[in-house]
Amino acid sequence: MVGEVVQAMLQMGGFRSVHASGPQEALAMLREPNREFDLILTDFRMPRMTGIELIQEARTLRPGIKTILYSGNADESMAAGYAIQPDRFLRKPFAPRILNDLVREVLTG
Repeated sequence: MVGEVVQAMLQMGGFRSVHASGPQEALAMLREPNREFDLILTDFRMPRMTGIELIQEARTLRPGIKTILYSGNADESMAAGYAIQPDRFLRKPFAPRILNDLVREVLTG
């Protein structure tokens, strides 16, 4: 449900976005050679894998893809033990303006 809300926020900000129902679906989308992705937004806590693990797999499939990790239960320090780091971290809850500004910053910067 959070993913659908995030997708709606992004669309309100003028971004094109797709929603994956979970990490396995997201990875399947990334494996499709004719699809282009600039950024992955992922929650830290998901079934079967963490957002950091998704980011690691995504960067294997799409080197250089930008990433934003969000969570309501922790902060940047929760990702400190992982070799792979997101480009940015966003704490839930967040307003659409905050999300869209951060996405623009990551994509342009």
